[in-house]
Amino acid sequence: MKNLDKTSIIGIAVCIVLMVVLFMRMSARNAEMERQQAEQNAAMPTDAQQPQPPASSEAAQVPQQAVGAAQTPAAQQPIAAAPTTSSTLAPADPELPFGAALRAKPSEKPISLVRDGEATFNVIPRHGVVSVVMQNYKRQREGKEDPGPVVLGNYDCPFLTVSSVDGEAQWCEPKADDNAVSVSDGTVSVRRVSRDGTVEMTEIWSVPKDDSYELHYDVIFKNLTQAPVQVANVAVEVGALSPLMAGKGEEGFGGVAYMLPPVHDNHCEEFPASKLKKFAEARAKLNDPNVTQSVKQDAMEDIVTIRELAWAAVHTRYFMQAVRSRDPQFRFAALEAFSCDNMPGEPKADPYGRFRARLVLPAVIVPAGATQTFQLSGFAGPKDLNMLSGKKIGLDGTLGVDRFFMWTPRWMGALSMFFLNSLLWLSKLFPGKMALGFALILLTIIVKLVFWPLSHRSSRSMKKMQELQPQLKEIREKYKSDPQEMYRRQQQLYKDNNVSQLGGCLPMLVQIPIFFALFNTFRGSIELRQACFLWAEDLSLPDTVLNLSVVGLNPMALIMVGTMIWQQVKTPTGDPSQKRMMIIMSLMFTYFLYTQPSGLTLYMTVNQLLSMLQFHIIKKLDAREEAMKKNGGKPIPSTR
Repeated sequence: MKNLDKTSIIGIAVCIVLMVVLFMRMSARNAEMERQQAEQNAAMPTDAQQPQPPASSEAAQVPQQAVGAAQTPAAQQPIAAAPTTSSTLAPADPELPFGAALRAKPSEKPISLVRDGEATFNVIPRHGVVSVVMQNYKRQREGKEDPGPVVLGNYDCPFLTVSSVDGEAQWCEPKADDNAVSVSDGTVSVRRVSRDGTVEMTEIWSVPKDDSYELHYDVIFKNLTQAPVQVANVAVEVGALSPLMAGKGEEGFGGVAYMLPPVHDNHCEEFPASKLKKFAEARAKLNDPNVTQSVKQDAMEDIVTIRELAWAAVHTRYFMQAVRSRDPQFRFAALEAFSCDNMPGEPKADPYGRFRARLVLPAVIVPAGATQTFQLSGFAGPKDLNMLSGKKIGLDGTLGVDRFFMWTPRWMGALSMFFLNSLLWLSKLFPGKMALGFALILLTIIVKLVFWPLSHRSSRSMKKMQELQPQLKEIREKYKSDPQEMYRRQQQLYKDNNVSQLGGCLPMLVQIPIFFALFNTFRGSIELRQACFLWAEDLSLPDTVLNLSVVGLNPMALIMVGTMIWQQVKTPTGDPSQKRMMIIMSLMFTYFLYTQPSGLTLYMTVNQLLSMLQFHIIKKLDAREEAMKKNGGKPIPSTR
């Protein structure tokens, strides 16, 4: 150890600490998952031990067909939170029917609830929110015609509406002659009665003054009898979204996200598109009368029911629909997530279809003549990082800005937000449609200036390494039969000449978090959507100018690889094998980045050009310094 330079010792120590921390974190996480699974298994009743709901108990249990949710018998009281100790993933309940049929196209004209400057919610009272029109966002242009606004949702998978868990129609349709439907300024409501005439349900959609892109949704159950009535098996639709609804660039992103309590940070859980497709295939087997019982049992194990959660959302790359409660202590009983067919009339098919989800309300016992209200809120809008983080319920976790290799540290999310906000602020300094492109170039220059001292030291270290190559070669030849002695002599030579082996790599290592922050920013920030620069029509997409049979022609990525190879060729390393390895790494890096957003490749290209400029400046400064040494420390007179 004493023969290692100071930087190497620090680097080794940091690696050891990181490995220990990672091991401890993984061990703690595994122990917590085992504890939660044990609690869940202990809490799940067997078929012979299903509890019956006593009418007078304050903690009455819901029958198994009501998904095991906690009940609240007191009228007009906030709905009690379900216990959070068993919040985990559990196998699907055999009694819970999977999926809900697509709805037929309604004949009624929708009623528009408008949030000025944001969105228009189109509501059909007996059907729910059939579509949400984004006022400030347009579909990706695929031709010369105006692509029109982005529209979320569709009539066959409505948003913010009640459905039955068991698939049967629980509520009568409103009558046209009894004033069941009411429309006022910013509010739409509808009253319906249960099939057995015991409960009246009122749904109210209203536009709140605050809460951007949200629509309040209240569901009120009124007991029409003289005895307590249990209301169970009620679900609220989160709706369905297609990755293709906004045009090209949406494919491969999104799914169903959800938050298990407590809501404490921006990291939520998620079912990706592939998982949702697997759920849908399993449900199809369960509903197929020709499938054997063993196949159905295997399909049942492929489906997961989420219990006791705070909110759920269906989301694509840039847009989202979510349902939450306005009571922070509220817990939904369960979540269903799956994929369904593509939207009717969709010009381009998606193999994963649409992402769909619905939440199950906790079962309640409503006393005679009393009411029970569920105060919910639906969000339908862009995945704007600053707006979603301001809601402080974890919706911003759907953007994945906290990703760093295999981890999701909080500091990475903060770093990504810092760079996004810096980029948006710098864009205000430039006019026109290419403002974000120029802002990105300016941001790259600022980052380069901040790391100039570190890069300068790295260049000096690499130059010294090159100067030591003759001596290193002599040591290798002299001690080639004794690797340990050869290593010791090399380390001593580095130490005597104050050379760090990590000096050349340190600037690259330090800038890795910055690269991840920019990668997170460009891959999902809607602020960069449809921002153009030069030939790139959208900085959030590859700058493809020609679609070939196998791959598109992306000039920005090709320029990036050219500058990277040029820099490796011009950079002195003293070791030809190391230079060849760096060139190979540059080619591999380009392979991974070729289809990434053009904004990211623009950053990498400008960064490489600045690195080359920095190299030539340092080279001139070093030459001047050498000349001054030969001149006795006196300045060299100008030749001009």
